[in-house]
Amino acid sequence: MKTLLVMLACGTALLGAAVRGDAPAVTPLGMYLTSLSAPARLAADVVGNLYVVDPLAGNVIVFDAFGRVRASRSGLGRPLGIAVDSQGRIFLGAEKSGSISVYDAQWNLLYKLGAGDGEFGLPNYIAIDPASNTVFVADSAANEIKVYSGTALVNRFGSFGSLNGQFDFPAGVGVSAGGEVWVVDQNNDRVQVFDRSGVYLRQINFRSGMFSDRTGRRQGLVLDKAGHFFVADSFQGTVTAYDTATGAAYGSVGSFGVLAGEFNLPAATAIDPYNRLYVASTGNGRVEMFGLDKYIHLTMEPPTPVVAAGTAIVFTAIAGGQGPFTFQWLRNSVPLSDGGSIGGATNGVLTITGAGTTDGGAYSVIVTGPAGTITSSLAQVTVQIPPAILAGPAGATVLRGARVEFSVAASGDNPGYQWKHEGLELPGETNSTLVLTEAQTFNAGLYKVIVKNDAGSVVSPPALLTVLVPPQIMEFLGIAMLPEAPSVLTLNSDPGASYELDVTTNFTDWVLCSTFTNDTGTMDLTDPDSTNAVKRYYRFRWLPPSPAP
Repeated sequence: MKTLLVMLACGTALLGAAVRGDAPAVTPLGMYLTSLSAPARLAADVVGNLYVVDPLAGNVIVFDAFGRVRASRSGLGRPLGIAVDSQGRIFLGAEKSGSISVYDAQWNLLYKLGAGDGEFGLPNYIAIDPASNTVFVADSAANEIKVYSGTALVNRFGSFGSLNGQFDFPAGVGVSAGGEVWVVDQNNDRVQVFDRSGVYLRQINFRSGMFSDRTGRRQGLVLDKAGHFFVADSFQGTVTAYDTATGAAYGSVGSFGVLAGEFNLPAATAIDPYNRLYVASTGNGRVEMFGLDKYIHLTMEPPTPVVAAGTAIVFTAIAGGQGPFTFQWLRNSVPLSDGGSIGGATNGVLTITGAGTTDGGAYSVIVTGPAGTITSSLAQVTVQIPPAILAGPAGATVLRGARVEFSVAASGDNPGYQWKHEGLELPGETNSTLVLTEAQTFNAGLYKVIVKNDAGSVVSPPALLTVLVPPQIMEFLGIAMLPEAPSVLTLNSDPGASYELDVTTNFTDWVLCSTFTNDTGTMDLTDPDSTNAVKRYYRFRWLPPSPAP
């Protein structure tokens, strides 16, 4: 059974200037590290999936609500801004092409915004109005916000400058539940607020501690449902919470550093449906998580969609805020109860010990508290029997040019195979049998096969292939026969090889005369039993070396 480790801290209200509402309670929940290099943009969808953009690596990694890698998209040209609408469509900006591509949930390209490539100078941040699915794009290079309905550009507002409604590198955009459009005006060190049509409403000016007002590098704004907004400050290495009505700061989430809960170049923020705040810490190569006020934190161990039969599955749901809370876990929408391998069906931690294939399914949890009830997204789990090798490949000693076949017998669900020669993968050799049609000397060596499925892998014992090369020269050069003396044969053959000399008088009954190793190429060999023999015939044969044990 794997150990579940969840980082928790008591929810702490941020302290700062006097504000209208309550400061948000913030609880550190851990981090995402898997497959991340320098994450720089974030988006959360309506079911709790987190989309992490890694521009330098050219990919997008998708985590589900339980923290498992759900999908990935690679080979992208410096992806930047990202957003996901209520229908699951993915809007992804690309710096190289200056475009925003729109994909369905399976990453099939649907269309591009506006003219496609070249539509944007720098499609840095994207926000979607949940009421209308209108798309707002912060084009940082053009110093404007571009607005799209479907594929069409329907509005644009902003220009370069420091007056109301002007921008100096817009680096964050969000749409509130009331339809206000919030824009981080980075180099003017402020947030400006507009209505849906782009009419300027008001602004919130920032200060940067002991520094002047214009030294901040704020970006990546996100708004919650409790009247707060959060902005990352890459220069200070913090995320600050503000009151949306007054603009007063509550205080900072995290601080500069490399430890858990600390940031190095925070560049983006996102909040999922479970009120978890995510911060892309670009310089630390990770995404930090925090619970805000009333939140639900979901984890699963092991953190994979496929688990090995016989291992334990552990789900955890942590509810933040004022309780009490009740929990009900479900599989395939059917409530679970304790008994057999199931424990904690109505607790925060559900444990399934010695999981079998029938324990697979779609898991979720219903959490009920004083403020109401929330049902988590589904965590699809498949339980597989891991592979095991029943019979491994056998070694062989063959002549050059011979056909060689290695085979492995394995058990387990849907096993896959990968053969290796001297530790290197053999491209395309992914069947249970490996065939060498004409073995050559370079084929000699150790062969292994990895048998794997999503639940695990196993490596076969090694099989040694020895490829023998017969001598190229084998000939009698002459024979000296003297009366009352043994015959002396002169032979020529490949030096370094071993041979057998046989003799017969009738070409039927051959008798071993001697075995020898030819060290020189041409050599003389004496037959001591040949004195005065009337008829005596000779042959010599190559003796292949014995295979190594």
